[in-house]
Amino acid sequence: MKKKRKYLDGKQEEAQLPDGDGGDGGVVGAAAAMGTVAYHRDKIMKHFKNKQIKQSAGGKLQLGSTVTNISYDDLMRDLTHNYKKKKMNLNDAEQRKALLALRHSGMPASYIRNDVLHDRYRNLLQTPPPPPGPQHLYQTPEKQLPATPTYYQPPKKRRVFGTSRWYMQDK
Repeated sequence: MKKKRKYLDGKQEEAQLPDGDGGDGGVVGAAAAMGTVAYHRDKIMKHFKNKQIKQSAGGKLQLGSTVTNISYDDLMRDLTHNYKKKKMNLNDAEQRKALLALRHSGMPASYIRNDVLHDRYRNLLQTPPPPPGPQHLYQTPEKQLPATPTYYQPPKKRRVFGTSRWYMQDK
């Protein structure tokens, strides 16, 4: 009985709190508890808004002026929901492309609620980024240095343990 009363009292207090968001966040606002889908969705949306990542007219993910071939709604659902029985909405290639875009935008891994994508993103953050620019500028076949010549080196002789060394012999 006490638990029910405390629960109902808590509900009434939450209903009396004014919305401190000003209507900008809608339902999610400040009342979203940490670890919930609404909390993570709100964090991701704020990050997207700061980094000019949005949904294009065709429902795809738009990074600045570049429109990708990744569904915005599927990405948001995959980032904020854990899937136990169903498969995720994005395939592996789209997930990798999206995680690379998120890495480029500087999104923290703590914003991702999905356990599988969270682990993949943390592993991606720990790998060093590729060198800037195309790879062909660093090594071209015609501009490589000639191979250094190898000289003959005789094999090393191994000393037999228990024998005296050359400088310790009596003459």
